[in-house]
Amino acid sequence: MFKLYELSDAMNQVAAMIEEGAEGLEDTLESLDGSFQDKVESIIKLMRSKAAERDAIDEEKARLDKRSKALDKQVQWLHDYVEREMLRTNTTEVKSALFKIKLAMNPPSVNVLNQAEIPVQFIRTNITVAPDKIAIKEALMNGQIVPGCEIKQDLKLKVK
Repeated sequence: MFKLYELSDAMNQVAAMIEEGAEGLEDTLESLDGSFQDKVESIIKLMRSKAAERDAIDEEKARLDKRSKALDKQVQWLHDYVEREMLRTNTTEVKSALFKIKLAMNPPSVNVLNQAEIPVQFIRTNITVAPDKIAIKEALMNGQIVPGCEIKQDLKLKVK
C-alpha cells in the first residue's frame, strides 16, 4: 500500500505523463496501490485540477481577446482620424523620416444598388445539403424507420 506522499508523487507523475502525451499511462495508473474507489477519487481530483487550469487559461484568453479588440478599435480610430484630417485639409501625402503616408485610390469594386435588377447570369446560387438531425431523431423516436439512421445513446461519466 502506498503512503500518502507516495500516492501524491505517483499522481504528479501521472499528471506529467498526461501533459507530455506519454505512452503507458494506463499501466502507471493500474500499478498504483489502493482501492478502486481511492484511485477513481484521485483521478477525478486530477481531472478537476486540469479543468480548473483550463478554465483559468480560457478566462485569460477572454481577457486578452477583449483587450485586443479594444486595441483594434483604437488603431482603427487613429487610422480614420488621420485619413479624415488629410481629406479635410486636402493633403494627399505626408513624408517623414519613418513613414510615407499617402491617400491613394482603392482598386475598383462593385457596389450592388438593387439585387433584384441584376441579370440572372450574374447571380450565384449556393446550396448546402445536410441531414436534418432534429427531424430524423423525432421520426425515429416516434417509431418511424429512417434508412441510413439509428438512435444512439451512450453512457458517459458524470461527476457532481
